[in-house]
This record gives sequence, C-alpha cells and structure tokens, in this order.
Amino acid sequence: MVKFFGTLCVFALSFALAQAAQASTVTGKVTDTNGAPVAGAAVALTGPATYRSATDATGAFTIGDVGQGVYSVAISKAGYNPVNEDFFTVLAGASPNIVVTMQAINFTSLRTIASVRATGRGTFNTTPASVNVISAQTIQEQGATQVMKVLDETPGIVASLPQTGGNAAAPGAITFPNIRGALSYETATLIDGHPVSVGTFGDYVTTFLNPFMLQNVEVVKGPGVEAPEVNYAIGGTVNFETKDPTYTPTGFYSAGIDNRGSATVNFGLSNTVGKLGFVAAYSDANLSSATNNYQSILSPSSPTNGILNFNGTTGTTIGFNDAFPTPIVPGTISAVENNYNLIACCQPITSLYENRSELAKLRYKFSPASSLTVAYLGGQTFANNNANAGDITPSTFATTSKTYAGSIPNGSIQDVGFVRVGDDREINNEPIFEGDFRTTLGKDTLLARYYAAGIDRLLYTGSTDPFRPQTFGYQLYGNDSNSKQTFSGQTVPVTFFNYFNQAEIDRLKGYSFEYDHPFGNNDKDLAELSYDQSDSTTTSYNLFVSGPSASKAAFTTSGLRLNQSITLPAGSGQLFRTLLLRGNFQLNDRLTVAIANYFNNYRSTYPTKCTLGGGNGCTFDGNGFVFNTTTHAHYDGRVAVEYRPSASLALRLSAGSAIAPPYLALLSGTLQPISFNSKSNIATEKVNSGALSPETAFGYDLGADYRFRDGVTTLSGDVYQTNLFNHFITETTNSGQLCPANDPLTNAPTGCQANTPLFFNSNVNLNNARFQGLELSLRHRPTTGFGYTLQGALQKAYAYNLPPYFYCSTPGPGCTANTNLAIVAGQNFNGGGISGSGLSVGGFSNQNVPYAQGYGELSYRLANGAYAIVGETYFGKNNALNRAPFGVLSASVSYPLNDGLSLQLSGDNLTNQYPAVFPNFGGGLAIPLANGQAAATQANVLGPQILRVTLTKVLGKP
Repeated sequence: MVKFFGTLCVFALSFALAQAAQASTVTGKVTDTNGAPVAGAAVALTGPATYRSATDATGAFTIGDVGQGVYSVAISKAGYNPVNEDFFTVLAGASPNIVVTMQAINFTSLRTIASVRATGRGTFNTTPASVNVISAQTIQEQGATQVMKVLDETPGIVASLPQTGGNAAAPGAITFPNIRGALSYETATLIDGHPVSVGTFGDYVTTFLNPFMLQNVEVVKGPGVEAPEVNYAIGGTVNFETKDPTYTPTGFYSAGIDNRGSATVNFGLSNTVGKLGFVAAYSDANLSSATNNYQSILSPSSPTNGILNFNGTTGTTIGFNDAFPTPIVPGTISAVENNYNLIACCQPITSLYENRSELAKLRYKFSPASSLTVAYLGGQTFANNNANAGDITPSTFATTSKTYAGSIPNGSIQDVGFVRVGDDREINNEPIFEGDFRTTLGKDTLLARYYAAGIDRLLYTGSTDPFRPQTFGYQLYGNDSNSKQTFSGQTVPVTFFNYFNQAEIDRLKGYSFEYDHPFGNNDKDLAELSYDQSDSTTTSYNLFVSGPSASKAAFTTSGLRLNQSITLPAGSGQLFRTLLLRGNFQLNDRLTVAIANYFNNYRSTYPTKCTLGGGNGCTFDGNGFVFNTTTHAHYDGRVAVEYRPSASLALRLSAGSAIAPPYLALLSGTLQPISFNSKSNIATEKVNSGALSPETAFGYDLGADYRFRDGVTTLSGDVYQTNLFNHFITETTNSGQLCPANDPLTNAPTGCQANTPLFFNSNVNLNNARFQGLELSLRHRPTTGFGYTLQGALQKAYAYNLPPYFYCSTPGPGCTANTNLAIVAGQNFNGGGISGSGLSVGGFSNQNVPYAQGYGELSYRLANGAYAIVGETYFGKNNALNRAPFGVLSASVSYPLNDGLSLQLSGDNLTNQYPAVFPNFGGGLAIPLANGQAAATQANVLGPQILRVTLTKVLGKP
C-alpha cells in the first residue's frame, strides 16, 4: 500500500511538472498613439482561467504560468478607450507577445479603434462604423502637395470640383470633400474634432489646407456613432487631425521641386521633454501650374461683371457684331458664344499658388492624469485666380471687314478664353486656435476645450481705386463695329474699368465639454455625456464698377458707380448647440453595441429686407438691413452593432439620422422689387427663405472586415442606403395674389397690368432624395516585399417623388417645362448644364456625383526603407470633369541615401490624361434632361504630367 501511494505521488508530481512545462508566459507592451508608454493599465486574460496584471512605468507587463487555450484580452485605464480583443490564442510552451496601442479619450480623434497585433503594419477596423484612415505616411509616400489626391483614392469620398470656377489643372481651384454622394454642405468637416467655419455655403474648402500639417485624415462614413455632432453629416464626417507631440525626439525636413517650377519646403520638430511635449511645423508650398504664362486670346468687347472696355485710340467703347443668336451646341439645347468678329492677343495668365502654413502645439502634463494642450494652426495663401476660374471655347474668328489683312486667318478656329483681364488675385488667411484640458476623476475622464477659427478671403481685380481704369496693350484682329475700324494685328491700348472685389469674412468660436464613465465587467463599457457649442458670423459681398453707356467718351468717369452685390451683410450668423449622450456596451466577448443620441439646436440670424432704396442703399456692414432670427431643434438617434464571430472577422451594422441646417446663403435672400414680364403677363417677386426647414436623413450601413491569416491582408466591404428629406432647391410658386400697381418695397410703379398673377421665387424644401452604394477594399500591406491595394465604390445619389410642376418656372396646368431640367428622377446628381433656348437646366448643386470610383496600387518595400508605388485612380461616369470614365496614373519611388536621408521621385498624371490647361466651355459630355433633350457641359482638364524630386531628412523615429 505504501508503495502504491508512493507511485501515485510520483505520477502526480510528474504530471504537474509536465503541465508546468507546458504553461506559457505572456508578455506585452502598451503605448498610446504617440508612442508614449501607458503605465498603470489593468490587463486581464480571460479564458480557461483568469489572469491579471498591470503595466509598469515603461508600459510593459508579464503574466506567467498561463495555460494553453483561447483567451480574451481586456486592457483598461482611466482616460483611455478600453481595449478588448477576443480569441487570443495561447499555445503550450509558447511565449506570445502582445503589442497594444491605446487611444486616449480626447477631442482630437473620432476613432475608438484599438488594435492588438503581433505582426504586420496594417490596421484592422474593430469599430461598429465604416471608417477609413489616411495616414501622414500615405500622404508623404505619394508626394502629395494637396489633400485632394488622397481623398479621391478613398472608397466613398470624392474631392469635388464645382462645375464653374474649378479648373483642375490649377492648384488654386476650389475643392471640397463629398462622402457617399452627399453634396458639399451635406458632408461634415472637422479639424481636430471641432467644427470649422462654413458660414456662407455650408461647405469647407480643402484647397488651402496643407497636408504636411496633418497626422491623419479620418473618414467616418454613414450613420456611425463616432462623430461628436451630426450637423451637415448627411453622408458622413471628415476629420483632419493635426500632428501631435511625439514621445521621442523626431525631426523632419524635406525640399522638393517639379517640372513646372514648383518648390516645396517642409520642416517639423516634435519631442517630449519631461512634462512638456511640443510640435513645431512649417511648410511653404509654392506651386505652379501649366497654365502659368499661358497667352490667352480673348474678346476685348465682351463686358463681364460690369467691366467697360474702351479703345484708347478712338476714345469709344469697343463694339462687336458677333453672331446672334448665340450658336447652339450640336445635339443639345445649350447656347455657347463661339463666333467673334474682334479678338485680342494676348492676355498673359499667371497661375501661381503659394501656401505658407504653421503649426505650433504645446502639451503640458501636470500629472499622469492631467494635461493641457494649446495649439495654433495657420495658413496664408496667395493665388492668381484668373487661371482657377477661367475657361476657353474653340471659336470661329469671323470678321466682316473687307480690308482685314491680319496674320490670324479669317474663318479660323481660335481658343478664345473667358478670363479676367489683368492680374486676378486671391488672398486667403485661415487661423485656428485650440486649447483643451484633460484629466481623470477616479476612473472617469473629464475634457474641456475652447476653439476659434476664422477665414479672411479676398479676391480682387483692377487697381485699388475703383474709378481709375487700367490700360493694356493688345494686338487686335477684326473689326470694331462702333468705330468702324479694322485691325490687322496692330497693338492698341485698351482701357478697362475692371475693378472687382469679392470678400468673405468668417469668424467662429466655440467650446466643448465631455464626461466619460467606464463601467461593467472589467470596465469594458463606457458612457459619455458631451456638449458642444459653436457661434459663427459671416460677411460676404462683391464690389464692382459699372457706368457710362457705349455712347460715352472713353476716359470720363461720368456716370460710373460702385455697385455692390451682398450675399451676407455683417450681422449674419449661426449658433449651433449639440448635446450628446453616448454609450458603448460590451455585451459579451463577441457582441458590442453603441448607442448615441444627439440633441441639436441651431439659431440662424439673416437679413430679410433692405430699408434703403430697395436693396441698393444698404451696405455690407449691415447698415439699412432688417434681420430675422429663427431657431430649430432636432433629435438624431444612432445605433451601431459589432459582432465578432472570430478574431479575424468583424461584422457591423449601423443606423441613424443626421441633419443639414440651411446654410446662411440660402436664408439671406432679401426682399427684391417685383419684376414684371410683359410678354408672359407674369410678375415675379424674390422673397426671403427664412422658413426653410433643415434637411434630414435616415441611413443604414451593413459592413464587414476580415483579416487574413498572414495578419497583413484585410478585406473590407459596406453596403448602405440613406434617405434624404427636405432637400434645398430654388423654386417659383404661385402666391395666389395679384401684382399691385405700386411696389410695396420701392413704392414705384410695377408696370403690371390688371389681374396679373404674382409668383414668389424662393428657396424651398424638396420632397425626397436617396443615396445608395457599395464599397469594397482589399489591402495587402506587409512590412517588406510586395503589397497591393484594390478599392472602390459604386454609388447612386438621386431625387425621387418630384412634386407637380417641379419643372415649371410658372406652375399651373399646361405649364412649360423650362427649369430644373437637369434634375432627373433616378439619375445621379450633376452640376447642371449650360442653359439655352430660354431654358434653365440647373442641377441640384454645383458638382457631379460619379456612379463609380476606384483606386488600385502595387508597391514593393525593402527592409532599409526603400519603396516603389504605382497607383491608378479611376473616375467613373458622371465625374467632375464631365468626361467619359477614365483613369489617372501616378507613381512614387524612394531610396535611402544614408541614415535618415532619402531621395523621392514621384509623378502624377503620368499618361497625360486630359493635359490641356483650361476647361473647354461646352466641350464636355452632354447630360440628359427631364424633357428628353440634352444640355452641354464644361469639359474640365487635369493639365500635363507632374514630375517631382524631393529630398527628405528624418531624425528619430516618429
């Protein structure tokens, strides 16, 4: 018996020793997104048994004697989003290492992504929202000097160009982001998580944003719960996140040139010394385009915006007898002026764009739990605007003079440009100030922030004196119908009263508070209460000169006057308030639910009436205007669910609503004098649109992310639908009233006949629109070797259930379809076409929504940091260039020369797709209209290929 028990004890001891030999030691390190160690974080492994540990001062932790099995990993610390990773496998005798990045709870980032991985350089989206993150590394590797290029590569987001005033070959052209077919004012844009000034038209222009200042661009698509507010977020939210202080010393310097004469210089320095972290960055991007030094032929006799042109030799206004009526573009109803009896050569075009940007950020840690961050982001841009907004039209030079003997053949086709004479300049200044405080109260986190932003944008042409003309020497060809003089290339002084001044002044200030409370098992759940308030004011106006008729002497200022066109006088503004209740609930190891409730309130102040001369006497400083204020409230709820069947698969579903408040330019229409049309016997009065309701939307998103076994390949897909209500549009409706004999505004006779019906023209809410789409992305991103990206989207954005008489400017039975013709039910939104034949063909907005977009990339990387990238961006049908579907090829190669120094060669539009330098007015693909006809469009261009050489020096590891 003693022998038996002895044998049993030996066996038990041997078994225990064998099991101990099979036990594993799990190690790991936890850092924040800036590389700083996270000390004191609680670590829990839960599976066959439960093991607990905590990180030390270096962020490291060790858990010994862990039995084999499948575990879930939970890491938490006050002030950070909890990290939860399921299906972490521990094998017998192995020593797995866990690398954890914790996202600090802050205002700057919208993400709650927490990645737990041991290998690979890719990320795996574990949030219940459709999220794309464009890193600063991606921007740098592609040699991008503006953000538009990388935005166009991202599924579901398009960097749109307006149909007019958006030359894609010029770096100063206006661009703005659009998500999932939503228009520019239906896409929320944030910087460091807070609103920016979008006062006049509700959209944010990305042209002047320098990408070197950015750490990430976060795109939250659809009804995700990550955004701090849902104002303007019909399609989603774009957040431009600026650089943060790094934990270790990091320096960056680059200098580059391209084949167009552009030069860029970037400098950045970041570090944390003791309790103080800092970032200092500066960029000077002096970009030239192929339009620079272009010699434009123009018609010197065509007045634009009140410009009066005089022949300095004869002392009379320059006259013309161009073809009338204006010729119709074949196959369309659109009229494009393309016959000229008098042309001038040449107007030199200067197309320079210089952006200087600065970033200064200081972060002081009072304690491990409390910190204060202050930041300044500034951008000053100078651009020559005559290239940004110009176009050309292939036109017939057809002089009627029998004595013409010039070098330009009569009857020849010439590219006549629509450009402003002289130097058309644009100055843009956008300062942003931020200050936020972060601390913890026990396990809870408290955040407070103040921010201020501004836009000072000035476009001006002509001399500083509105009544002092400018004289230019042009070679004239053809005949002056006023002076009856023939020109055969003589240089003639032509004098222009071409003063034009467009100004926009925006100011925004706001503050935010947030309180976060973790709860539940291992503090996996998180409740949030936050409040944001932003107050913006906007002034926007044009000043221009008009005056003496053609019979007046050329150089007299008699009869000249300075006119003003006021979009928003001083005193216009909006106040936004958002109260957010949000909860993230880890229901079990596989299921997470997030619920967000947005309580939105906004107040708009806008002009309704000018008391001084029917609109002519009031001034942009607000003098003479009567203002009105309206307040609206709206509740928007959202819910998102994530299900993790395995460690490599995440399924997500989100649903919820958003609003797009009417932007101030829609509300600011002041009452105008009655306009009477004696031919139709109809009177029209423009009335204020203060009763506009906000656009509202309810959307769904179903998506999934799959991570392959290699850990560096991910597949992501989403299908979505968003229903939009109360879309904004301009409409004319029968008031049910008769036109009065005297105008109530001016007390002057209206000229209306007896029983003349009175129609109101105003901005109204349309019934329904819908956004639908499919997005796919396949990425293979190893640290070294071959990599690839294949991603794209199919999307629709269209109106449906259009109301009766929608296409009639004068509604009623038997009315003529003569307006809104480019808005066709079931057809993607477009920027409209060129009008003609008395018809208005305007679209829903000033940009197109393509049916498809895509991006494909091949890359190869070496262990020493060298890489080669080749990418193709696809622009589908109904693209912003009004062209047939096409692709644009780009490439970038970088090789390290020595420690931290590398040489990069990059190129865009390498196949010279649409290499012209000016859009062709009337030369784009025609768009179908609701009446069965078609309208011509403007064919945009990309400009010839760009080749860049950049030398980069990096100190430390970012």
